[in-house]
Amino acid sequence: MAIIFKLLKWFVLLIALLLIVGLFLPAKYDAQRSIVINAPPEKIQALVDAPKEWLRWSPWNGRDPSMKITYSGPERGTGAKWSWVSKSEGNGAMEINEIVPVNKLTYTLTMEGMGNPSKADFVFTPEKG
Repeated sequence: MAIIFKLLKWFVLLIALLLIVGLFLPAKYDAQRSIVINAPPEKIQALVDAPKEWLRWSPWNGRDPSMKITYSGPERGTGAKWSWVSKSEGNGAMEINEIVPVNKLTYTLTMEGMGNPSKADFVFTPEKG
């Protein structure tokens, strides 16, 4: 019986420690990735600033061929939106919020059941050569 009490005591202490550490972790985080693409920024931006163009290059869309996609707003640029319903990939929406021509595109991504929307951006930086 004493060993069970000791194990229970250590288990409660471990849970308390995890909860206390969790209080000090940030509520938000940032992640970055980069890739060099052998094309001018304006050509790449044209594939990103129109939601229908994402079907050409985003592997995510191909994971559910029966995904139902709805487009709204302008075809490209600020205010262009798309939403989707998918049994395997979940339901969500994306809206382009800002475009700085040939430099940056900012969008909001909302996934059903995932809390607050995520903000993300593409930054296009020309490389020499």
